[in-house]
Amino acid sequence: MPIEICAVGGYSETGKNSTAIKIDDEVIILDMGLHMENYIRYTQDEDISALSYQELLEVNAVPNYGLMEDWKSKANAIVPLNLNSKYKLSSKITVELVNMTHSIPHTAMVVLHTPYGRIVYANDYKFDRQPMLGKKPNFERLKEVGEEGVTLLVIESLYAHEHKKTPSEAVAEQMLKDVMLGVNAEGRGMIVTTFSSHLARLKSIIELGKKLHRKIVFVGRSLSRYVVAGQNIDLIDFRQDAKLVRHKDKIEKVLKQIMREGKDKYLLVVTGHQGEPKAILSRLSRGELDYRFDSGDVVIFSCSVIPVELNKNNRDILERELRNKGVRIFRDIHVSGHACREDHRDLIELLKPKHIIPSHAGADKAQHIAELAEEMGYDRNKNVHLMEDGKRIVLK
Repeated sequence: MPIEICAVGGYSETGKNSTAIKIDDEVIILDMGLHMENYIRYTQDEDISALSYQELLEVNAVPNYGLMEDWKSKANAIVPLNLNSKYKLSSKITVELVNMTHSIPHTAMVVLHTPYGRIVYANDYKFDRQPMLGKKPNFERLKEVGEEGVTLLVIESLYAHEHKKTPSEAVAEQMLKDVMLGVNAEGRGMIVTTFSSHLARLKSIIELGKKLHRKIVFVGRSLSRYVVAGQNIDLIDFRQDAKLVRHKDKIEKVLKQIMREGKDKYLLVVTGHQGEPKAILSRLSRGELDYRFDSGDVVIFSCSVIPVELNKNNRDILERELRNKGVRIFRDIHVSGHACREDHRDLIELLKPKHIIPSHAGADKAQHIAELAEEMGYDRNKNVHLMEDGKRIVLK
């Protein structure tokens, strides 16, 4: 029986990532994400946020492209797995999680072991040999998987057009250091915004804030949520170094205190890096909270703009508000959590898959993976498969 792949989402656009893989009469769904235009909070909303916790426990409906003829609602246990471990899903299918680096901790590259070969799902990864949090990628195991034989590699293509290797998170720390410690912000306010889930980045921001001898305050619900989650599993511990503020009354109280004592005594880390209208930074820019921007204050965007029109427009609006107040804006003080073209080349060389499917972007980005594969001896008409949402393919 062949392997059947259904591109549920994330193959015609950025976001809604979801892939269904059918092995005989069983279907494995990898990712179930949301549309980035309609829901822009990160992470990993484009991968896993289409289902709530309750829906994960009790599945009532799934996207159906004909792969699942008799899906019934039933209770499901959420099974926590360790990195670099295997779990037997059924008599025919075993899932393996190979430790990987990305912009969030505990990232894994998924390997499905089936009677018809191994399927590797590399939808969010980078090869960071100097991670600021967590372990290096498990290159040794990836090489072993390649030697064991890989039938299919599903590989992200978001930055496949970038002819480089994605820099380490250590580079992002140095970029932040150059701005935070190298800019004359004496007597000025300083605000940093980044992905709330990027705990390694937050760790670097705290260390640099301490060198500035500023009191560090995290403001916003998502920041508090991710930091508390990281602390609950002993991944980080910011309790001695940063104050978390998430509730409206406490936010107003803290901001009044900052304005009273002096903005130059504080480093604010806030939500709103994509210009989300209801996030803290946008509300500060509009004067809706008790914080006043003055000419020369510093705002650092330790992030990139997620490439969808809504985000681009929101960031334009936010930056215009800040510039009108004389704020110094530092953009793109950031390195991506996604692999670039030369990382993809390394992964393909390690795994030597028989078939390749580009994912995590539209056809324009997928073409770059196809071109790379052709450089490496693959045939796009035979074993490189360009998909679109809803399309199915059978690998024999």
